Amino acid sequence: MIQSKRYVTSRLEWEIPAGRIENNEKPEEAARRECLEETGCTLKDLKFLCCHNPSNGMSDLKLHVFGAKVATESIEIDTNEVNAKKWVSKDNVIEILRNNDTQCGVSILALLYAIQFYI
Repeated sequence: MIQSKRYVTSRLEWEIPAGRIENNEKPEEAARRECLEETGCTLKDLKFLCCHNPSNGMSDLKLHVFGAKVATESIEIDTNEVNAKKWVSKDNVIEILRNNDTQCGVSILALLYAIQFYI
Protein backbone atom coordinates (compact mmCIF):
# COMPACT_ATOMS: atom_id res chain seq x y z
CA MET A 1 0.00 0.00 0.00
CA ILE A 2 1.06 3.59 -0.47
CA GLN A 3 0.53 6.55 1.81
CA SER A 4 -0.51 9.83 0.22
CA LYS A 5 -1.55 13.21 1.56
CA ARG A 6 -5.06 13.99 0.41
CA TYR A 7 -5.46 17.74 0.70
CA VAL A 8 -9.19 17.79 -0.13
CA THR A 9 -9.99 15.61 2.90
CA SER A 10 -7.00 16.71 5.03
CA ARG A 11 -5.96 13.08 5.53
CA LEU A 12 -2.73 11.15 5.23
CA GLU A 13 -4.27 8.07 3.63
CA TRP A 14 -3.11 4.47 3.02
CA GLU A 15 -4.28 3.44 -0.44
CA ILE A 16 -3.56 1.18 -3.37
CA PRO A 17 -1.47 2.52 -6.26
CA ALA A 18 -3.74 4.24 -8.78
CA GLY A 19 -3.73 6.87 -11.47
CA ARG A 20 -5.02 7.96 -14.82
CA ILE A 21 -4.74 6.31 -18.19
CA GLU A 22 -2.65 8.47 -20.53
CA ASN A 23 -3.56 9.12 -24.19
CA ASN A 24 -3.20 5.98 -26.33
CA GLU A 25 -2.41 3.87 -23.26
CA LYS A 26 -4.21 0.63 -22.45
CA PRO A 27 -5.54 0.11 -18.90
CA GLU A 28 -3.00 -2.71 -18.34
CA GLU A 29 -0.14 -0.41 -19.38
CA ALA A 30 -1.39 2.32 -17.06
CA ALA A 31 -1.60 -0.12 -14.15
CA ARG A 32 1.99 -1.22 -14.71
CA ARG A 33 3.24 2.37 -15.10
CA GLU A 34 1.40 3.73 -12.07
CA CYS A 35 2.55 0.84 -9.88
CA LEU A 36 6.16 1.36 -10.96
CA GLU A 37 5.98 5.12 -10.35
CA GLU A 38 4.30 4.85 -6.96
CA THR A 39 5.90 1.70 -5.52
CA GLY A 40 9.04 0.97 -7.53
CA CYS A 41 7.58 -2.45 -8.40
CA THR A 42 7.37 -4.07 -11.82
CA LEU A 43 4.48 -6.48 -12.23
CA LYS A 44 3.96 -9.97 -13.59
CA ASP A 45 0.84 -12.10 -13.99
CA LEU A 46 -1.38 -9.01 -14.24
CA LYS A 47 -5.01 -10.09 -13.92
CA PHE A 48 -8.04 -7.92 -14.70
CA LEU A 49 -10.48 -7.99 -11.77
CA CYS A 50 -13.21 -5.50 -12.63
CA CYS A 51 -14.08 -2.05 -13.86
CA HIS A 52 -16.60 0.27 -12.26
CA ASN A 53 -17.99 3.78 -12.28
CA PRO A 54 -17.57 5.08 -8.72
CA SER A 55 -20.02 7.93 -9.18
CA ASN A 56 -22.11 7.15 -12.25
CA GLY A 57 -24.74 9.73 -11.34
CA MET A 58 -22.22 12.57 -11.55
CA SER A 59 -19.31 11.37 -13.69
CA ASP A 60 -18.43 9.01 -16.52
CA LEU A 61 -15.14 8.12 -14.81
CA LYS A 62 -14.38 4.41 -15.21
CA LEU A 63 -11.87 2.63 -13.00
CA HIS A 64 -10.06 -0.56 -13.97
CA VAL A 65 -8.91 -2.82 -11.13
CA PHE A 66 -6.08 -5.35 -11.52
CA GLY A 67 -4.32 -7.84 -9.30
CA ALA A 68 -0.71 -8.84 -9.93
CA LYS A 69 2.43 -10.33 -8.51
CA VAL A 70 5.62 -8.35 -8.11
CA ALA A 71 8.42 -9.22 -10.53
CA THR A 72 11.00 -6.74 -9.21
CA GLU A 73 11.07 -4.03 -6.57
CA SER A 74 13.27 -1.02 -6.00
CA ILE A 75 13.22 1.58 -3.25
CA GLU A 76 12.65 4.39 -5.74
CA ILE A 77 9.18 5.95 -5.63
CA ASP A 78 7.68 9.23 -6.83
CA THR A 79 8.01 11.25 -3.63
CA ASN A 80 5.88 14.03 -5.13
CA GLU A 81 2.90 11.66 -5.02
CA VAL A 82 3.76 9.10 -2.35
CA ASN A 83 4.82 9.68 1.24
CA ALA A 84 5.59 6.01 2.04
CA LYS A 85 4.93 2.45 0.94
CA LYS A 86 4.54 -0.79 2.86
CA TRP A 87 3.58 -4.42 2.34
CA VAL A 88 0.35 -5.33 4.09
CA SER A 89 -0.84 -8.88 4.72
CA LYS A 90 -4.37 -9.96 3.81
CA ASP A 91 -5.29 -10.14 7.51
CA ASN A 92 -4.01 -6.60 8.07
CA VAL A 93 -5.89 -5.34 5.02
CA ILE A 94 -9.07 -6.81 6.47
CA GLU A 95 -8.37 -5.02 9.77
CA ILE A 96 -7.71 -1.73 7.94
CA LEU A 97 -11.06 -2.10 6.19
CA ARG A 98 -12.92 -3.24 9.31
CA ASN A 99 -11.55 -0.31 11.35
CA ASN A 100 -12.21 2.22 8.55
CA ASP A 101 -8.52 3.16 8.62
CA THR A 102 -8.70 4.10 4.96
CA GLN A 103 -11.51 6.19 3.57
CA CYS A 104 -10.36 5.98 -0.05
CA GLY A 105 -13.37 4.53 -1.86
CA VAL A 106 -11.27 3.40 -4.83
CA SER A 107 -8.98 1.44 -2.51
CA ILE A 108 -11.79 0.04 -0.37
CA LEU A 109 -13.66 -1.45 -3.31
CA ALA A 110 -10.51 -2.74 -5.02
CA LEU A 111 -9.22 -4.37 -1.83
CA LEU A 112 -12.57 -6.02 -1.08
CA TYR A 113 -12.81 -7.25 -4.67
CA ALA A 114 -9.24 -8.61 -4.58
CA ILE A 115 -9.82 -10.40 -1.26
CA GLN A 116 -12.96 -12.04 -2.61
CA PHE A 117 -11.91 -12.86 -6.18
CA TYR A 118 -8.11 -12.67 -6.51
CA ILE A 119 -6.35 -13.88 -3.37
